[in-house]
Amino acid sequence: MKRKLVLASIAAWMLIMTGLLVFFSLDDEEDSINIKQASADTLEDMKSVINQEEDLYKWADEEKIGDGGHIHLHNDEVAEKYNSVEGAITFLFSAVTLKDEDLFVQTFEPESLSKDLFNGGSVDNSDVIMDFIQAISKDQEITDIKYNQKDGVLGTSKDEATVKLVYSDQSEAEINLAFKHYSSNNHGDDLSTYLISTTPSEIVSQVEKDTN
Repeated sequence: MKRKLVLASIAAWMLIMTGLLVFFSLDDEEDSINIKQASADTLEDMKSVINQEEDLYKWADEEKIGDGGHIHLHNDEVAEKYNSVEGAITFLFSAVTLKDEDLFVQTFEPESLSKDLFNGGSVDNSDVIMDFIQAISKDQEITDIKYNQKDGVLGTSKDEATVKLVYSDQSEAEINLAFKHYSSNNHGDDLSTYLISTTPSEIVSQVEKDTN
């Protein structure tokens, strides 16, 4: 009788462990970003925002609206698209793929970016930014991106993610990114966005460490 109880306990324990392994393997499943398509979409989104700004400023000038008037420059559809950890990852590596310095700068939390810019050896911030872009891309094409947002407590997600980059020479790099969520209500506009708090130099260090 005791032996049957022991065997039943072992079987139940193995069943529980198997269930946990299946659960965590599913939970750790990576999401994928089609970076080629994402880069093209990001470029179109930014053009849309720029065109909106130009139209609104032109209208404000024609209507003679001075500094006292509020002009809504917030593209809700575009903002919502990038208001997530996935959106921030997409935005960063689209900027790297496009080699776009302006987009690259907009991806980072200002404090994180300023640390690298002021500590850089070049007096030209443009050179420093382009060096970061080239180092992250390894002067190659990034062909695939997979990421896994880290779990918090009680089913929540942390503002952290592990990102795996696949390059055109088939080499890979795995990097850890931290994010900061910003939200504000300015002039009635609900603004919310995720920015990367990991510094560009830390990202470069992870890429170089993982691919050497």
